[in-house]
Amino acid sequence: MSTRQESRKYTRTKIRWPITIQLPDGPIEGQTVDLSINGAYIYSKQRPKIGKILSEQIPKPGEIFAITIKPPKRSSFEINAELLWMCDERITSVDMGTCFTNISDEDRLFLSAVVSG
Repeated sequence: MSTRQESRKYTRTKIRWPITIQLPDGPIEGQTVDLSINGAYIYSKQRPKIGKILSEQIPKPGEIFAITIKPPKRSSFEINAELLWMCDERITSVDMGTCFTNISDEDRLFLSAVVSG
């Protein structure tokens, strides 16, 4: 039996915080599944809207969008993130892997403290 070993540069912690993803066709609500100081795995029961031209409605890897993270006991903050991958094969939900591209030093320090426990 083989085991797959991940080669992540940053430690990830399972954290479920509500988020809002700002897409060109409107926001979708979701939550983090796990989080690092450099990115997040996101789950949403709300899929991006599908219009006449599918390619213009759903983000593609490499695209950058704003995410508002809503941690408990702290004010929400907005970051920009690049979409690394997306699994949208399910009819009613979507999973996304993101890498933060623009995050303030204050918010990065906050995430570092949360992730390190």
